[in-house]
Amino acid sequence: MPFLFFYSPDPTIQKKLVKSVTGEYYSSEFTEGQLFIRKDRHDFHYQKHLNNESIFVEGPVFKGQLALPFSMNALKEWSGEFSGVYCSEEKLYFFTNPLGSGKLFYFHEKHTLIVSSSLKELQHYAQLAGFRLNLREEALWSLLSYGYLPENLTVLEEVYRIRPGEYINWNEGCLSKAFYHRFTAEKEYSATEAVWINRLEAAFREAFLRIRNRDTAEQNALTLSGGLDSRMVLGQFIAQGEKRPAVYCMSQTAYDDHLISRKIAKDLQLDYHFTSLDGGDHLKNIEGNILLSDGLVTYSSTAHFLKLLKENSFSQPLLYSGLIGDAILGGFNTSREENPPDLKAGAYSTFFLNETEEMLRPYREDYQTEEDFKLYSRISNGIMNGAWTAQPFTTLVSPFMDTDFINLCLSIPAKLKFRQQLYLRWLEEEHSWMTRYPWETIHDYPRRGNFLKARLKNKIRSLWYLRVVGSDLKLSMNPYLHWEKTNPSVMTELKKYLLQNIDRVKDNGLAEAVTRLFYSGNLFEKTLAVNLLATVKIYGQK
Repeated sequence: MPFLFFYSPDPTIQKKLVKSVTGEYYSSEFTEGQLFIRKDRHDFHYQKHLNNESIFVEGPVFKGQLALPFSMNALKEWSGEFSGVYCSEEKLYFFTNPLGSGKLFYFHEKHTLIVSSSLKELQHYAQLAGFRLNLREEALWSLLSYGYLPENLTVLEEVYRIRPGEYINWNEGCLSKAFYHRFTAEKEYSATEAVWINRLEAAFREAFLRIRNRDTAEQNALTLSGGLDSRMVLGQFIAQGEKRPAVYCMSQTAYDDHLISRKIAKDLQLDYHFTSLDGGDHLKNIEGNILLSDGLVTYSSTAHFLKLLKENSFSQPLLYSGLIGDAILGGFNTSREENPPDLKAGAYSTFFLNETEEMLRPYREDYQTEEDFKLYSRISNGIMNGAWTAQPFTTLVSPFMDTDFINLCLSIPAKLKFRQQLYLRWLEEEHSWMTRYPWETIHDYPRRGNFLKARLKNKIRSLWYLRVVGSDLKLSMNPYLHWEKTNPSVMTELKKYLLQNIDRVKDNGLAEAVTRLFYSGNLFEKTLAVNLLATVKIYGQK
């Protein structure tokens, strides 16, 4: 927990909160409030002071200056995985980075303000101050269908998350909020494919170097799979003449992610580390995962990543990845046209999707395109779970997450990105060695001429394994159907958790939905049901 701030007009409450703080903190008073900054994670912990101004930032900033005096215009130039607070005698701002990998929560009631990067810690201090916090019904239903929470919602009705690229201003007991950065999908139609490839190559190189210039580790670390994104990052280490990183893969043994990454590592003589997901026993670690994501996302979406982090005892300041590359370079586009958003896209389960969508509609932003919507739902509220899971161990970084690079990708017309055609041409022309290794997504070599043929072949392949063989062992790094059939201990553990905790859900309709999803859904949907129960257990009013 890098930040904890609280203010109350009641001096008795303020005194009680100050006395209750445990752990090693820097402490300062201003604006009649109390700010605590934890003393751990020194490597990326900035403090700057100028007269009566201070700025504290947790997490690496790869672009932009932490200069004082502070301004929103300066903040707009930043790129990185940060959250922070700025304070002076007259102003107090809390903010998170444009993509949302840095997270902060806030509670504001009766002129009392509490801000923390830990939802559980915030809940503790709000209750200590005498406030009752209730579970948010819409959020619980969202976890059953989407597997993550939309917009700025948390599982607590009175607590909100500061959204990606947003800041909150606290002034004389009043709170206001606004965006300092918002990604848009405005297109540029005049550039040719060749021009776009040159721009992508230059921007990706710059994004990589911005990260490398902040990295102090003697040995770099990179997650490597059978996908394109992670090998693109590896390619930058090679192209820049960098010492080659140690690489880490997590997968079911002998699945494509394992086989392809192992082959690349062998050919390039890389230090290779493999975390086996065989059996799916990592799905038994329920509550630990939820606390890392503050209940924002289902635990099973990153339980495998947490296993890799723990198994390899990560302590490097940065862990490189190819996170979100495929998404912003074509994965968001469902056709060659610029489509309006489908608010149901990305749901993990359809059992209660219609009902859930109606509940959540008032909280949805007015998105104009499917790219806008998916960026802020699937990535900022879902995929960022990987970054949140990594925070106790390391900082997860990716050149694809660079603000300038995202802006560039979003400006490319859909007709060029559809089916990753521009991405594949970029590989073929600038990084041809990467096309010598199959692409896990299509189980074929990543060349434009292979895409449609491979996708058709894979549909037939999937139907064969699922309907004839009755197994998804060769279809995913996380073969849930195979684990469900071959490892009864996982089912036993999940069912035990269900029976022990179903009575915690007081709403009969929600309890019935959890039970139905568990007994009628597949193994992943069972984890959604168990995730909700664990969330209620952790954050429910005692």
